[in-house]
Amino acid sequence: MPVSKASVFGLFFFLISFNTAIAQESKSSLLSTYHQLTEEQLQDSSSIALYLKLSKSFYNLNQDSSLLFSFKGLKLAETYQIPAYIADANRDIGVIEYMRGNYIESLNYFLKADSVFRAIQNKRGIMKTVNVMGLIHAVWEDHESALNYYKSGLRIAAELNDEYYINIILNYNIGITYMTDKKLDSAMITFTKVRDYAVKIDDSVHTAKALMFMSEVSRLANNNLEGLAYANQSRKLFKDNYLWDLGFLYGAFAGLYNNLGFSQKALEYGHMALEIEDQLQAKWELLRIHKILAETYDKAKMYPKSVYHFKLYDAYRDTLFDYQKQQTIARLGGVQKALENERLTHEKIENEQTLSNQKAWILFLAISLSGFLISTLIIWRSSRENKRLNAELIKKNTELDDLNSLKSEMLAIIGHDMINMTTSLGGFINLFNLKEITAEEFAQISPALEENIERVRLSFNNLFRWAESQKDGFSEQRIQFNPNKQFTEVVDLFSAITLRKNIALGIDASQDIEITFDVNHLTLIIRNLVHNAIKFTPEGGMITIYARYDNFNIRIGVKDTGLGISNELVQNILNPIGNRISKPGTRNEKGTGLGLIATKRFLKLNGSQLNVESEEGKGADFYFYVDSNLLKT
Repeated sequence: MPVSKASVFGLFFFLISFNTAIAQESKSSLLSTYHQLTEEQLQDSSSIALYLKLSKSFYNLNQDSSLLFSFKGLKLAETYQIPAYIADANRDIGVIEYMRGNYIESLNYFLKADSVFRAIQNKRGIMKTVNVMGLIHAVWEDHESALNYYKSGLRIAAELNDEYYINIILNYNIGITYMTDKKLDSAMITFTKVRDYAVKIDDSVHTAKALMFMSEVSRLANNNLEGLAYANQSRKLFKDNYLWDLGFLYGAFAGLYNNLGFSQKALEYGHMALEIEDQLQAKWELLRIHKILAETYDKAKMYPKSVYHFKLYDAYRDTLFDYQKQQTIARLGGVQKALENERLTHEKIENEQTLSNQKAWILFLAISLSGFLISTLIIWRSSRENKRLNAELIKKNTELDDLNSLKSEMLAIIGHDMINMTTSLGGFINLFNLKEITAEEFAQISPALEENIERVRLSFNNLFRWAESQKDGFSEQRIQFNPNKQFTEVVDLFSAITLRKNIALGIDASQDIEITFDVNHLTLIIRNLVHNAIKFTPEGGMITIYARYDNFNIRIGVKDTGLGISNELVQNILNPIGNRISKPGTRNEKGTGLGLIATKRFLKLNGSQLNVESEEGKGADFYFYVDSNLLKT
């Protein structure tokens, strides 16, 4: 059974954290009450609630104590045959086993809890139980089943009008499932919704937790500057007694610093995380942190320690998955059937109501049908010309809708880039002011910030020129010129970035070539194509801006020795109505996909079009022709 790189990590606070703050505050008073009771009183049914409250109060501090109180409560609940308490106790034990990474045992207890909750028709209990079953399936990478369980929980939460559970608890789990399924964009959107809702209700704890997960998603997407900014914001909000969260957050810090090349800081945070995870015996977190430490020691060339942590990573990975889980999953059949029956019953009620409404409408429609047909005939005879005019109007409206949709998408993407850039920049300035990073480390990071700023600047330039081209009466300013000056400007613009990536960027163009073209459009086209080539060319590669005679035309292009492009993707790029394309580069560089949209638009305005020649693994050549009737030699 493979282990997901972005696994659930056993974090269960999103199910029980709404009780955690209360439990933490009342633990002392609960223990005081417990110690004041006699042995006889502790065997009374009234003590069951006390045992279960004590269990919850120790969730994140000491699972042994939490488990002890849960079993005491379960034993009494079974003795006095109190179904609600039996279900609660089984659920609490399931929580603890989940946190420890004992998923088979956890599932057994949740199945028992679910059975009792359904017998007593406790919707809130069912909602919380199916939620955790979704989490267990997410651990086992059965993402479709996990999301189906969450949908069931969402429906029940909607019936209970529980806005908090929907926006915080269930959204956490949905975001984590997206993360395990490597759908990082969807995960980030979901965690951002959680953060925004937590801020709205002034819940600093869940704001911190959401930011913590946003930092982890950023780490997995290799958006490390953004991730560190989120992690730093999260750390400010957490209290020191939130051990579970701090252990996870320190792991995120370790991974982010390792990705940025700061091995010493990565190791400091990694061992802080490891100390907490050892104390909690959280298997998923131990799996994760040993992997991060192994990678950090490997990057620092401390190979014996790297091997040590890789071995521990393998050991935890092997123990986390019980290959007999399929037998246990089979036992879910009864629960799944109940869920399906519940859904079918719900749909049956809706269908019966719909059918009743339809019968009334059928009678009405039958009476009015003849009149409708007569009216339709009259309208048809008089509408043929209107139909033609409407078709033209629809076409114009469709084109306008497409333009508005593209404009909105471009603004949204650039706005997102601006937020990320300012978040990263602000976060790092704050880290520097707090002396979390030294001046030398900040100088080491600054080139990455510079690349972010350059990407946003290029996007703004694309947006400005694109918007300008949409104005009524716009006309491109074509003049006759030699393009070598523009080629040289682009090479100079990207010289720092290509130097850091060890890529050779050069020009191969005759000095006697002259073209008739809009100068600003040519510069932006070449900038976009070079920027794209840098993303997909690995270290030691080569990029060439060229211009040469090709029969009676001039061919201008940007050729690289990068990763190349599949035939399917080439066709999508060349398709005039193709989707916006954005893929991570060789260093997981981000992109918006707007560069190619703008490039194709500017080429069309100048009487040309984009062409692509590529083979996967052998680089790509993006080029266009300046038509012979535009040449003035």
